[in-house]
Amino acid sequence: GERIYTVKSGDSLSKIASHFGTTVKALRAANSLKTDRIVVGQKLKVPVKNSVPTETTPSASNPPSGQ
Repeated sequence: GERIYTVKSGDSLSKIASHFGTTVKALRAANSLKTDRIVVGQKLKVPVKNSVPTETTPSASNPPSGQ
């Protein structure tokens, strides 16, 4: 998925990337930017990871069996 973010005064690609948990590289790719230069009022597509909960601890759900 993705969302639209409007650039505000003081913003930078790295600040926006950090805020949304993505990377500058991903922001630039999503918006076809050749440089890191952005302007106030510019609308940027922000790639958003799908927050689907996944079980990453099989050891917790499968305790070791007896002896």
